[in-house]
Amino acid sequence: MNIDTSFLRHCIGTLERAVGWIGEQERTNDFAYDIYCAACVKEFELVLEQSGKLMRKRIAAYFASNLRPIASHSGICSAMPLNTG
Repeated sequence: MNIDTSFLRHCIGTLERAVGWIGEQERTNDFAYDIYCAACVKEFELVLEQSGKLMRKRIAAYFASNLRPIASHSGICSAMPLNTG
């Protein structure tokens, strides 16, 4: 199963650029600094949300319902390879 990670990679890149910009600036009462801080928080939230969605898609085949793993596959879950590509 291939999972499209392009949006996740885009969010991570945006977050890295915003954090890099903040690291170069001095902490002042500048509005731009506040905007970049807010952007960092929002992008971090997007990364967490997207990561959770992709993980849910990846492990969905190993669960019969939202709560119980399929008995025949329960030992495989920990050895499941992660394909980020």
